[in-house]
Amino acid sequence: MSDYSVLLLYSQDGDWEGLFVNGTLISEGHNIGDGDSKRFWLNIGAKYQITGDDLIIKELNDEDDGTLMDNGSFPPVLDMLNGEY
Repeated sequence: MSDYSVLLLYSQDGDWEGLFVNGTLISEGHNIGDGDSKRFWLNIGAKYQITGDDLIIKELNDEDDGTLMDNGSFPPVLDMLNGEY
């Protein structure tokens, strides 16, 4: 169990992902770690001392998905979203 809260949010169409650690966006894109996703996730695991069991994965609600589409990116902090994630 990690001391970090790690959340992967994704758009309703599955086209965009955002990785939040302790409520702060640390990465986003069509596929996080695109090009070398295995190395990306290994580095995240080592940096934050997390395993796959620590990762929470959720789909955005309708309102936040609309905001993501309008803005083209996730906000810098999770608290700026309206859903309970």
